[in-house]
Amino acid sequence: MTFIRITGPVCVALMLAATPTIASADSYITKARVVDSTPIYESIRHRKPIEVCHYNDEGYHHHRQSSVTGAVVGSVIGAAIGSQVISSHHDDKVAGTIFGGAVGAAIGSQAGVKPQHRPHRQCHTEYDVDYREELVGYRVTYFYQGKEYQTRMQKRPGRFVRLRVEVSLLDDY
Repeated sequence: MTFIRITGPVCVALMLAATPTIASADSYITKARVVDSTPIYESIRHRKPIEVCHYNDEGYHHHRQSSVTGAVVGSVIGAAIGSQVISSHHDDKVAGTIFGGAVGAAIGSQAGVKPQHRPHRQCHTEYDVDYREELVGYRVTYFYQGKEYQTRMQKRPGRFVRLRVEVSLLDDY
C-alpha cells in the first residue's frame, strides 16, 4: 500500500483550486445633474365629523306638582262625600269615609299637576367630505453619463442628486 504525503503548502493550493471564483462587486457614490423637478399632487379625501342636532317638537311632557294642597283638600272633600253616600251602617260609614278620602286625595293631587312641554334634542353625526390637492413628492429627471433617467423623490432636490453606482464583473466572455 502506498501513501502520498501532502504537506501544508500543497494542502493550501488544493483548497484554493477547489474554491469557486467569487466575483467581487464595487460601488461608489457620484452625482448627476438635475434637469427637471416637477411636483406631484394627489387629491386626498378628508372627512370631518359634524354633530347635527334638531329639536323634536313633540318633546317630553314632564309633570310637576305645585304643592300638596290639592291632595289635602281632595281627601277632605272625598271623605265628606264618602261618609254621606254610605250612611246606613256605622261600619260602612267609616269605610266610605276612608274610601272617599283616598279617592279625593288622588283626584286632588292630579288637580295640582301642571303639564310642562320641553322639546327633546336629538343629535347624530354626519361627515363633511372635501378633497384637497396635497404635495406627495417630486418627479425628478437627471442626466448621468449622457443618458436621461427619471425617479420619484419625497423632497425637492437641488441642482444635483447623489447616485450609488455598482460595478460588478460578468464572467460571460
